[in-house]
Amino acid sequence: MDAELFLSWPAGLCAVVCSMVVQGVKSIVDARYPKISAGPLVKSVDRPRGPAVEVLPTLPIVIGIAYGGLVPLRPEAVIAHVDAHETGELGRAIAFAVWGGAGGFASAGIYDRIRAALRNPDA
Repeated sequence: MDAELFLSWPAGLCAVVCSMVVQGVKSIVDARYPKISAGPLVKSVDRPRGPAVEVLPTLPIVIGIAYGGLVPLRPEAVIAHVDAHETGELGRAIAFAVWGGAGGFASAGIYDRIRAALRNPDA
């Protein structure tokens, strides 16, 4: 696997966007349903269940798919791979959406690595 796919600046931007949107939605859910964020010691019967609670864990992947499909900032390795296989427009859109979904799935890890690299550039 090419490190450029997930450690390039377009992947970092995708991770930051996914993390920011997920944190924003999480803040809204926490404000709307305060018992959800009360912790594991609260009985499950006391926790209100809303549609956002079921969607929240999959939100980074969905945001990554939308980012990969809509934002024209992608690593050169992904573009070269898609161009080498001469896929049609639908194939290109699917390939970029899959890259974005994988980036959204790994957004927490990518964001942590980039943040650590910015804090300590010599390492």
